[in-house]
Amino acid sequence: MFRVNNQKGTTLVELMMSVTISGLIIFVAMSFFGRSHAVFTQVDVNNTMKTNGQREIGRLGRVISLNKRIFSGGSANDLAFLARINFGSDPVPKASSKLPQISVSGVLSPNESGFDPQIFGNSLFFATFGQPVVAINILDSSGAAHNVRIDTYSFQYYYINLSQNQAFRGQGGRNRLVGWHSQPYADYSQISRLTDTVEKENLVIYLYNAGYRFAWLPSAAQVTNAFFRINSNGTTPAHSTHLITKGSIEFPLDVVTGVSGWSFPVGIAFNSGPSFAIKIPVPVFAQANNDFPGGLEIAVTGANTGRKIFMRLVLASQASTGLQSYEHINMTTVRDCW
Repeated sequence: MFRVNNQKGTTLVELMMSVTISGLIIFVAMSFFGRSHAVFTQVDVNNTMKTNGQREIGRLGRVISLNKRIFSGGSANDLAFLARINFGSDPVPKASSKLPQISVSGVLSPNESGFDPQIFGNSLFFATFGQPVVAINILDSSGAAHNVRIDTYSFQYYYINLSQNQAFRGQGGRNRLVGWHSQPYADYSQISRLTDTVEKENLVIYLYNAGYRFAWLPSAAQVTNAFFRINSNGTTPAHSTHLITKGSIEFPLDVVTGVSGWSFPVGIAFNSGPSFAIKIPVPVFAQANNDFPGGLEIAVTGANTGRKIFMRLVLASQASTGLQSYEHINMTTVRDCW
């Protein structure tokens, strides 16, 4: 006896309907995920620029608050100090880097009378107080022991470097912030103030054994008179050709991106224009000159007993959602008495 199989196969019409429905589902799903990804990326971009930018401009303000001496772009003597930085193989500043000119009577609003965009720079070079050295049991010529306190300083240079890592499309690179920090220096004026020759020699030997190799005279206007060696035999000869050597270097805004799944470059903004169309204008205060200043504008105003350090930082990012930007402002008041 033969059995009859009554099962029916899939018809061509049914197959075509299934493919059509599946295609619609995939299209809707892809559109949903595409929109979701755009939203997540937008949130990720904004959070990255907001959080990291605010953290770093705040931290820079705290570093500046330890100021001993600010160097001005309007002083040839001060620029001679800057020229003594020994970069070695470290990333160098952009050719457009410029220190702000210290202006005692300068104003910060473009709408005020007397506003001068020429005082603005896009880098900052200054010396800060470090941890003081308390030299214990320093013997003088009579054999009496003394505790001697010596201030220490480090030179800080913050500038923009054009990095090829994570470059912005069409910009030839990415503007990144570099924090260059020198080795520590002992205060030469405090060392030379000691009148007892033996006590001074023993103090210098103590400093040498503590790791100090050079001393700085903060009041020296000319760089050729500013630096001295700290020798193991207790002498401190002048070092007129001294190069300021690195202690450490950092890249504060080199951050990990792409929590939403796609990495994107984040850096200091380029000057805004047709080739870099961001919503936040760059610059606002300084006068644009080729790629100067970019998204870092700095001014130093006021008397030396209360210098005002104004900083405007504009970050930019380039993700699938396009170019985005975020602005940060900081004002710090410091003493600049040396």
